[in-house]
Amino acid sequence: MNLPTTPHTATAAASPPPNLVFGPRHYVPILKGKRGEYTALEKIQTVDEDLFTPLIEIPFISQHASEANQNVKKHLDKHAGTAKKPGYIPKAWGTRRRLMLDLGLMDPAARAPGGIHPVEYLGNQLAGLGVLAVPVFGFERNQDFWNAVKSRVQADNLGVCFRLSASAGSIPPPPKAEFDRALTFLGLKPADCDIVLDFEAILPKNAGSIALAAIGAINTLPYVQNWRTLTVAATAFPENMTAAKISANSKATRSREEWTMWKTLLASSPTREPAFGDYAIAHPDIPDIDPKLMFSMMSANIRYTTDDEWLIVRGTQVQKAGNRQYRTLAQNLVADHHFKGRAFSWGDQYVDDCARGNASPGSAEKWRSVGTNHHVTLVSRQVANHP
Repeated sequence: MNLPTTPHTATAAASPPPNLVFGPRHYVPILKGKRGEYTALEKIQTVDEDLFTPLIEIPFISQHASEANQNVKKHLDKHAGTAKKPGYIPKAWGTRRRLMLDLGLMDPAARAPGGIHPVEYLGNQLAGLGVLAVPVFGFERNQDFWNAVKSRVQADNLGVCFRLSASAGSIPPPPKAEFDRALTFLGLKPADCDIVLDFEAILPKNAGSIALAAIGAINTLPYVQNWRTLTVAATAFPENMTAAKISANSKATRSREEWTMWKTLLASSPTREPAFGDYAIAHPDIPDIDPKLMFSMMSANIRYTTDDEWLIVRGTQVQKAGNRQYRTLAQNLVADHHFKGRAFSWGDQYVDDCARGNASPGSAEKWRSVGTNHHVTLVSRQVANHP
């Protein structure tokens, strides 16, 4: 992209809202912007609300025939809503705390009515509802995306989030000159910007080398001490139950290697300690599969985060055995010594109620809400209380 080449001298036009800064003992869950994840956020206990800041990715619009009538405006309006009927984001997150909002998954050619870029359209809708949404972007995105982000920066005065994603397991930060051009183009200084070093999916065997790569990225990051916030994110959560080699009607654990990686990173005394980010109980990649086909393949499972692992209780195909099997899975989870008890989170209460027959078996969406709510609660407390 063609950005100005003049040295960076710009400063923010006015003081930003008060809750934009967080330190290394803070959690950044990267969530996929689906209804299950929004419900999980909505049900977070008040005591945990200030321990984390979500980065929400708005999903792409599927081109499958079953969703052919879903247009860009309708897709974005579900997330924003109106003053009379708030959408997913205002309902789940409110207006007191900020979030980071990434539309990088959407088709670069997608436009709202009037040719408005989705970043501008959704940002404007949310701002009108009082939502503090910091736009997320990367250096690889096209000129239209950057122009739309600049428009939101000028309108909202919330700064931006640079999301630097991994390539072959490493994140070489852009050179200082490239940051300077971007900052000048956006009219910001480093103190107005968040940095997320996103290693995305990692393999357990690579956790040690990823920690070294993260240290290298931090130690070579321009303005490392001056950015508003700094986060390192990754996940070792399996792409699916088949990839995880978890058989039907079984219970298994998988290591949270990104958590181990972050602790190793802090112990190595990097130039600046980063906050912790992950993808909750999901894999970074969203499969573009026809929902009808996905349903036919899907097996019931409950994903439950423990201190160092994920406990996965798996049933069999929903199409064959139905959702009623979730009650048995919930009973198996409650009986496990890892279960935190119904008072731990809304998600844990639902597990216990379902096991007792006091709540419906629900659906895959409900159990994504339950698992995500428990995960965010546990991890935000872990990070906040880490030595």
